[in-house]
Amino acid sequence: MESLVTVYTWSEINTALSAGVAMTAEVAGQLVTDAPFPGVCADLLARLCGQVLPWEEVVFTAPVSYDAYLFTAEQVSAAVNRAVDVAVRGERRRCNDRDDLIVNCVVALLEDPGADFTDVAYSCYGQSPDTIAGWARRAA
Repeated sequence: MESLVTVYTWSEINTALSAGVAMTAEVAGQLVTDAPFPGVCADLLARLCGQVLPWEEVVFTAPVSYDAYLFTAEQVSAAVNRAVDVAVRGERRRCNDRDDLIVNCVVALLEDPGADFTDVAYSCYGQSPDTIAGWARRAA
């Protein structure tokens, strides 16, 4: 028997991205406008657009609704990981615990929009929220 794969709409991904970045920024004691957050958001959304449309169409035309395109959690996870890598390289530094937290928060909130930071800390790391927050603050 085939197992069903959950897919997510553009709106669901954008909501998880916004919430995941906001959660990470808050935990790390940063603003969502601080690096690397804006670059991660822009790169992820552009990367997903590029998966469904030729780049010329992404740049010059806007489809009526991106929600017609569906993505798996694996596609989103790969795209957000790549977006974090691109942002980190742009800052000429290595990936750190805060960067990993961005990925985990976005994917966790995509799969469970009602999750809070405690849920993310225990489900993704098996550690207390205070421990994970300390890692993120030191990395910021």
